[in-house]
This record gives sequence, C-alpha cells and structure tokens, in this order.
Amino acid sequence: MIDPICWCGGKVSGNVCLASRFHDPERRTNTREPRVLYLSGPMTGYPECNYPLFHAEAATLRSHGYVVHNPAETGDMGSQYTDLLRKDIRTILDCEGVATLEGWWSSKGAQIEITVAGAIGLPVRPVHEWVHRATLVDPTTGR
Repeated sequence: MIDPICWCGGKVSGNVCLASRFHDPERRTNTREPRVLYLSGPMTGYPECNYPLFHAEAATLRSHGYVVHNPAETGDMGSQYTDLLRKDIRTILDCEGVATLEGWWSSKGAQIEITVAGAIGLPVRPVHEWVHRATLVDPTTGR
C-alpha cells in the first residue's frame, strides 16, 4: 500500500499532513480555532469569473460565524491579474486560515495563494470542512 501524500508533498497520517503544520490547527501551538478566513478558488475562464460561487460560499461561511475575505467582493474584473494577486496575497497575511473552493488546484492564482498561506503556517481546508468544524467549536471560547 502506498502512503497517502498531501498536495504539498508531505506524508499524511489520518487527515493530517506530517510535513506541514498548516493543515490542521491541532498541530499548531495556537489552540484557538481560526475565525478569519480567506476564500480561494478558480476564477479565470469561469462564467462571471466564478463570482456567484464565491459569494454563495462566503455567505455559508459567514452564517457559521467566520469573518470571510472574499476576493470576488474586492476584485475588479477589469484589473490586471498581477495587481489583483498582489492585493490577495496582502489580504492572506491578515487571515487565520484559507477556505478552498472546488477546483482550486487547477487555478494558478489559487495555487499561489495556498502556497503563501502554507508558507506562513495557515490551515488550509475546503469550505465544507470549515463549516463542519464551526459546529464543533464553542463560539464563546473559540475552542
């Protein structure tokens, strides 16, 4: 049997990447569950730049108590790609985690965003996992 491999190349035990601390807050020294998330996913080549999905998933996350930085709310479809990506990377630096949309792995921009998040130690999970975790956390303590 082949050992499972994380997208970052690290070995996986259970659902935790052993090479990187940023995939699971339990492996971090900070025990408070992240509440400020950056939403990352594919835009280029999608109808309306995939904004409808970004807006729907941001609303779902917010309904579960997260503060969400949604690039579809701050982006300008007429702006230069590089300028938008620079702004998104600066935003990620102020977040506590990244919520991914389906298909992020096929987006050059989302790959860059997630790589940056991983490099600074942020947990990265699909939206549905953040939603599930929100149901397990006491909102008064964040634990």
